Amino acid sequence: VPEAVTERWSAAYNRGKIFIHGASEATANAYRRQFQQDLAGFLRWRSQEMKSGGCMFLVCLGRTSTVPSDQGGAGLLFGTHFEDAWNDLVVE
Repeated sequence: VPEAVTERWSAAYNRGKIFIHGASEATANAYRRQFQQDLAGFLRWRSQEMKSGGCMFLVCLGRTSTVPSDQGGAGLLFGTHFEDAWNDLVVE
């Protein structure tokens, strides 16, 4: 959780909410920046763990909406397309 959303003086303060739905643009930006920092750190540490020439399989979900709290249709992705692609890899 970004520190800015928990501090009352911050423009990103989320007023005791536990989700970003209906939050201000400053709150959404605070979460976006936190995500960017977290993902960069995750990839940096995984790069240290990887064997030379190795590969990593990542699934990164996106959304068609610009609304930060929109959960999109991830069920469809994992329920059909992702499973089909994974099965094709296993068969190979």
